[in-house]
Amino acid sequence: LVPNYWNSNDHALMLEMFDALDAGVFGDASTDRMYATGISSGGYMTSRMALADPGRFRALAIAAGSYATCAGPLCDVGAIPADHPPTLFLHGALDPIVPLFTMDAYRNKLNQNGLETRRVVDLFATHEWIPPSAPDVVGWFMAHP
Repeated sequence: LVPNYWNSNDHALMLEMFDALDAGVFGDASTDRMYATGISSGGYMTSRMALADPGRFRALAIAAGSYATCAGPLCDVGAIPADHPPTLFLHGALDPIVPLFTMDAYRNKLNQNGLETRRVVDLFATHEWIPPSAPDVVGWFMAHP
């Protein structure tokens, strides 16, 4: 559904960022405990971290997004890697851009593969950060040291 991530500028950028982190360009940042979060297209990008960079991230938090290769209501959740990080999903039930069913398809596939997830849905929210997002993301990441 989406262009090949491995040939994209996004993937090239992430590889440069990981190299810079490993080289200490950003200071004394530890690469031993990394987490990824994003909203909307950043949520899809967060999912791509599990596929393109296996083992690098301790946990993910995806807001108003879905699986790496999905695009809005067009969503076919592909193969799930066995080492997919624990994933928190935050979504508005009334989201017209990234429908809730696409997030649920991703989460259900993770659960079917025995992988840890948590689902937080705001019944009145659309395509947005829902109110519990900030504390829930921090709490999720802290629970996965």
